[in-house]
This record gives sequence, C-alpha cells and structure tokens, in this order.
Amino acid sequence: MRTIQVALVSVVLVMVFASVSAFAADCCAAKAGTCPAAAAKDAKGCPVKDAAAGPAEMSGKVEAKTEKGADGKEVTSYYLSVSDAKCAAGKECPLKGKTIKLTGPKAAEAEKLAGKQVDVKGTCGSGCADFDVASVTEKK
Repeated sequence: MRTIQVALVSVVLVMVFASVSAFAADCCAAKAGTCPAAAAKDAKGCPVKDAAAGPAEMSGKVEAKTEKGADGKEVTSYYLSVSDAKCAAGKECPLKGKTIKLTGPKAAEAEKLAGKQVDVKGTCGSGCADFDVASVTEKK
C-alpha cells in the first residue's frame, strides 16, 4: 500500500513539474528589458520584449535640460519630446508623447537644434529611457 502511495505522489509531482515547465518555456517572462512606456503583456499575461527597443526613427522637439552629472557637476543633456515614432519594420512605437534622452556621440548635434523640430534616427536603449542617436536633422 505504501509503495502505491509513493508512486502516485511521484506521478502527480512529475505532472505538476511538467506543466509548470511548459508554461515557463512558453512564457516570455524570462526576457529582460520590458519597456515601462509600453508595459505590454501577451495573451498569457507575460511581459513582452520592448516594443520600442532597437532601431527607430522619431520626430519631435529638442529640449535642453541642466542636470547633475555623476561627478556632481552640472551638465546639459538633450531630450526629445516625441511627436511621432516608428520602430523597426515601420511599426508604431509606444513612445509617442514621451520624452526620451538623446545619447551617444551624435547627440551633441542636438545642441544647435535645441528648441527646434527635428527628425532623429538611431536605436532605442535599455528600458526605452534613452535613444542612441545615429543622425539628427532639423525638420523642414
């Protein structure tokens, strides 16, 4: 009798483990970098990978902000108030209406365009909080 009980408990545990493993493998929750701007979830309620992460083209107004750097000194950073955004493959980005920090070596080009409407190409960074600029041009 004791052997049958142990066998049944073992079978039940194996089935539970298999079900949990199948859900975990199917669920994308293990993927890092969910975008707080989008907070997107799939049909199973799992967070999806950043909809905006990766290459993108955006339009908006450049804003200059004075901030404290890591060393405590004041530095000027440039942000884009996004009025239009297209992600990879022309998909709409969840960044429209957001303000995103311009970063990277080409971000310095935004200095002369502060207060103006621009088109920016580049890559959306971690957590969709920054944008590595490849090019920035004044909108005509």
